[in-house]
Amino acid sequence: MAKLTCQAPGAYVFSETVDANQRFDQGSNGTRILSDLGTDSSAVFGQATYSITDRFRLTGGLRYTKDEKSQVTEAHTLPFVGFVPGRFPLVPIILDIRSDVTADIDFDKVTYKAGVEYDAGDASLLYATVATGFKSGVLFPALVNGSSAPESMVAYTLGSKNRFFDNTLQLNGEAFLWDYTDQQISHLGPVQVASTPGGPIYGPIYLTENAGAATIAGVELELVYQPTASDQFSANLQYLDATYDELKYQAYSTTGGAPAIGCPITPTTLTGASSAARIYNVDCSGQPLVNAPEWSLQLGYVKTLELEDRGHLILAADTRLESSRYLSLDYLEQGRQDGYMMSNARVTWETPSGNLAITGFVNNIEDELVFANSSQSPAKPGVIYNQVRPPRTYGLRLSLRM
Repeated sequence: MAKLTCQAPGAYVFSETVDANQRFDQGSNGTRILSDLGTDSSAVFGQATYSITDRFRLTGGLRYTKDEKSQVTEAHTLPFVGFVPGRFPLVPIILDIRSDVTADIDFDKVTYKAGVEYDAGDASLLYATVATGFKSGVLFPALVNGSSAPESMVAYTLGSKNRFFDNTLQLNGEAFLWDYTDQQISHLGPVQVASTPGGPIYGPIYLTENAGAATIAGVELELVYQPTASDQFSANLQYLDATYDELKYQAYSTTGGAPAIGCPITPTTLTGASSAARIYNVDCSGQPLVNAPEWSLQLGYVKTLELEDRGHLILAADTRLESSRYLSLDYLEQGRQDGYMMSNARVTWETPSGNLAITGFVNNIEDELVFANSSQSPAKPGVIYNQVRPPRTYGLRLSLRM
């Protein structure tokens, strides 16, 4: 029998103020930025399910989001132009080119979700959904064009959730396709910070801009097996085909030399904050998404031992395997993480009430060298700084619930 079920509608309100003091010292020139950023975000949403039969359902949802952002910025471009004539020791001449920027922008968007569900059995579900997503534009300090456009996404999903053998085995599978438009990226790049009779002047800042389009397609398989009340095995396998359909941005070189980037680059005629600085167009279209390994596998096991009136003991271990991936938009081999395997283990004793727990743990048992992210020095092209994840780490944790 047909039936309409409406989930309770909801509302969301968020307000934030950020006072920032930033300085980028690039040797021959630099930028100092004082900015006040305010964000007010609100949304209303709701979802309903229409059951055509006892096994077949339609689901739909709507969300309206409105973001209001404002920013007041005092920016100083500090180019080095030479030395004071006739002075020794040499005294550098550094100009302070100031610009004051006020920005006030609003973004709003209606997003939706639509899907179908079918109960293929008492413990089997088939489903398909299409949903849209929205991320508002980001303000950054600049004389003009100080914001990115909103990022939008359409996500398609087809999957199945199942339980077998008296609910001891759970097996889920999902295929998905995410289509990004005007995808936002963050990097150190040039923005116009001053306007002079000779033309605009561009300085380097950390900005967020729209790079183009990206497509992520993949498959995920999840397994949880609990043969007894005290044993649980888990596995999660994911395959990703993630590509930037279009990825174009500009790189700032303080020395004037071509930046070290593993993509085609071409010089522009834009004027930097010093006579030596140069700005380059970069085209990384067709490259894989940053921090998106093609393959990843997570395995885990948990064993619970009951100690009667002395509480219980939990033994757990997990491991993760990932294929290689790039860590930054530079696409350099020095900024690429090779495939790796990293494992963890822990032993926890808990009191019968669960109010007190003591855990001994060891993380990264293999003591694997794994990079978390990568960045390139703007003043020294080709010099790469990689942030390292923790090496083998062990210790004790005490948890107390009052």
